[in-house]
Amino acid sequence: MAERATQRHWVIRGFDGHTKIYERTIGLGQLSEKQVEAVLKALAAKAGLEFDETVGAYATRGTRIANDLLHVQ
Repeated sequence: MAERATQRHWVIRGFDGHTKIYERTIGLGQLSEKQVEAVLKALAAKAGLEFDETVGAYATRGTRIANDLLHVQ
């Protein structure tokens, strides 16, 4: 989960259920919105996905191995 805090920082938080496992505040000029999305995908893959799940997240939508496990909202 990432949010803009005060329009000057990104706040990136990671949770395992209801338990916060990671938090980092980063200056807004240090990461673009696309870069934040890529960071969130990388953190989610590292923290909780199996290798096959990560591959499936990048597979062509609608194929047998595809999944939405790294979809950023």
